[in-house]
Amino acid sequence: MTLVVEVGVDVARDASGRWRTPANDLYAARFDTVSGGNSTPPEKLDSGIGGDPATALNADGRVSVFYRGSDGAAWHVTHQSTAYTDWARPASLGGQIKDTPAPVLAADGKLELFVRGSDDLWLAQQKSPDAADWTDFTEITTGLGSDPKTTLDANARIRVFWRGSDGQGYYTVQQADYDTWQPKTTINGVLLGAPHPVRALDGRLEVLVTGTNKAVWVSEQNTVNTGSFSSFTSLAGSVLGGTGPRRADRQPHRRLRPW
Repeated sequence: MTLVVEVGVDVARDASGRWRTPANDLYAARFDTVSGGNSTPPEKLDSGIGGDPATALNADGRVSVFYRGSDGAAWHVTHQSTAYTDWARPASLGGQIKDTPAPVLAADGKLELFVRGSDDLWLAQQKSPDAADWTDFTEITTGLGSDPKTTLDANARIRVFWRGSDGQGYYTVQQADYDTWQPKTTINGVLLGAPHPVRALDGRLEVLVTGTNKAVWVSEQNTVNTGSFSSFTSLAGSVLGGTGPRRADRQPHRRLRPW
């Protein structure tokens, strides 16, 4: 059984867990507490999915789960109501995607979904906060060599990171209008996989990556909300197989970095 990267209250504040079974079925379970006590039996949400799920909260707190379908399109399934118990039927968002989608709740209350096409970055978004209707995918940029990863700057602008087809780390960020996108920018370094961004308590972003020596490296925003990042610094360690750094549960006044 493959667990979704973030499980439980860190991503889904209703304390739901989602996972993909060896048979490629998508299940959800609801937990009573952070420690993981089950309150409901696991519920199958979909079958025959083609990739690992990723989750995000709607503005009203409902959980949406996004994944690659067996047909290669982007799919999602969402809590049916703010009772946070029943799930709507899975729905296709179209497109042809690789890897795991990257959803994020934007400053205007709409979910935005970033996906990798053949080697390009595509975006679809809710037409209004909490809506079931979505826009078609539009291309943002090209040259992707990994799935995208998203986070918000301290001013709530979306910043999207990825490993380029040349092995370098890249990002793009919303312009001041929160609608258009700046040209992609390199964060240097040669990466083995996708960068994983997280916002620190001081408002600056930190980007965790696996280097070619399989150690974990970190680059930090030099100042809040800017496009200037420090050179990568090694945190040592040795990452096994295809694993890499991931965001962890954020405890009060602490941030955990697992790998």
